[in-house]
Amino acid sequence: MTAKSPMTTKKTKKMQARIQRASLPDTDSPGTGAFYVLAAIPALGLTLFVLVFGLFGTTVTAGLDRACAEASFVVGKQMEELGNLEQAVMLYRQALDGRFENPERRLLCQRSLGEVLWQLRRPGEAVEAFDTVPAYGFDRAGTYTAFVNALLHEGELDRARDLGHEWLAAAEAESNAQLIVWAQFALGQTYDRLGQHENALTAYRAAAELEPGSSAAILVASTLRKLNRRDEALRYIDALLEDLPEGRARRDALSIRASLQN
Repeated sequence: MTAKSPMTTKKTKKMQARIQRASLPDTDSPGTGAFYVLAAIPALGLTLFVLVFGLFGTTVTAGLDRACAEASFVVGKQMEELGNLEQAVMLYRQALDGRFENPERRLLCQRSLGEVLWQLRRPGEAVEAFDTVPAYGFDRAGTYTAFVNALLHEGELDRARDLGHEWLAAAEAESNAQLIVWAQFALGQTYDRLGQHENALTAYRAAAELEPGSSAAILVASTLRKLNRRDEALRYIDALLEDLPEGRARRDALSIRASLQN
């Protein structure tokens, strides 16, 4: 190999120095300041984000949380109206995992979850859902309906009786005849299962007076039979059959009458 001359080496070093200077911004150039500002923007933005999130992060995430909760509830209601009850349950539970701006909306979501679970014939889960609702959340007669029936189905008879009376009082205060019938009917069933047949009879009679020919009227005769008041039961069932049209209720009445004659 031939050795490089000192002159060649000096030229090479000078060229390398020029290349190195060319790769750096010129500190005397007007554009140099802009170069450094642009380079600093990402770091500055990250610093500001960390500072703002540290100061207001809870507020920001709470706002997002409330928006998600409300959106899930609204879509859940839409699914319920469309009959997609399983999807509604999922969305209501998702909403309840978040925060609501309006406490009344949260109460409505809690009750809606319980009501849909009752419709899905999942009374145990319905009771669990309703148990999350504070007492003041049952602010109208209709809000008791599914809860009392779920309690009755689950055999929580003392609670069904106590809430049944609250339901009846609310229905009477609203003069809602249909809900009065339903509340009295539920109380009759509760007392019947508690073995308190006189109380059951009173509740069934009250319901039957408002809705003659209903299943409550059939149960009046059935309860009279349980109380060994057979003659009274026969007179009641005969009077009922005079105006009872063909159908299930009439068949049930005839079946009870036949059992009373045996």
